[in-house]
Amino acid sequence: MQFTNTLIPANRNIQTIIGIARWVLLPLTVVFIVYKLLYAYEFDSLLKSYQSLFTPDYTLLLAAACLMPVNWMLECMKWQKLVSRYENTSFNRACAGVLSGVCLSIFTPNQIGDFAGRIVQLRQLNKLKGAVVAVVGNTAQMAVTLVAGIPALYMLLVNGFETYSLMYAAVGMLMLMVVYLYLNLSQIYKLFSSPRIKKYTVVFTDYSRPELLYIFILSVLRYTIFVAQYLFILRFYNVDIEVPVAVTCIFATLCTQAFVPSFLLLELGLRGASALWFFGMFVSNEHVPGILLSAYTVWIVNLMIPALAGMVVLLKWKIQ
Repeated sequence: MQFTNTLIPANRNIQTIIGIARWVLLPLTVVFIVYKLLYAYEFDSLLKSYQSLFTPDYTLLLAAACLMPVNWMLECMKWQKLVSRYENTSFNRACAGVLSGVCLSIFTPNQIGDFAGRIVQLRQLNKLKGAVVAVVGNTAQMAVTLVAGIPALYMLLVNGFETYSLMYAAVGMLMLMVVYLYLNLSQIYKLFSSPRIKKYTVVFTDYSRPELLYIFILSVLRYTIFVAQYLFILRFYNVDIEVPVAVTCIFATLCTQAFVPSFLLLELGLRGASALWFFGMFVSNEHVPGILLSAYTVWIVNLMIPALAGMVVLLKWKIQ
């Protein structure tokens, strides 16, 4: 494997974004998070009103929290594997890129800041090509979300499956189809004729099938961990719902959240609304606060905490 000898300078637009983010947007984001949680979404009030209805088992919350670093470790492993095709990248460097991306994604439309956060940490790889590398990883994660979510949405909204086992069988068959398509990701390169575009989309042809399968497996593991975290937190808030039903609702909720346009931290409200839409079909009104608290807690554990860690990374970041 050959690596570029000359260091490619960071794109000036990205430098400007990071510069603004470091000293203006990041502190404002912290204030905005507190405001949204305590006032706009009344997390504190919801919790107080619901405390009389549930007996918390903090081991469940601890289990969900302990799975968070495992979840993001898998994502860092994915990013390191993808980038290592073009430059030597340590695991710590990969973690810095991922955490920077999480932080910037918090206050950018549809989390597009995730791309900027990752590519600014690259030392040799062209930044635009680095963005395409990120697409390779994100495509795998999005594919898993769709594979699980589409049958769940069909079952909940159309009631097309008589049993949950049939839905899971549909998920399994879809998964096999998507794996086959993902392993043939190189075909995307043929869709473009412009040489200027092809010099970046050539990335799709650079990965072998074993490498792509490795990325896809890590994506499945991440999704599984996320579902487990959601289940633990639902149980923590004593939301009375059977596991197969809960898993189906989680699949549908995550799929919906992946495609609903969002900006800034407004997605937190969308997370609560989408979760309430699906879980509300199966629980009584007294558990509505528990559903909302679960959605918000999942966001706090999996995004807010890593985003704060990413903020520290960005404040220490030096333009390469």
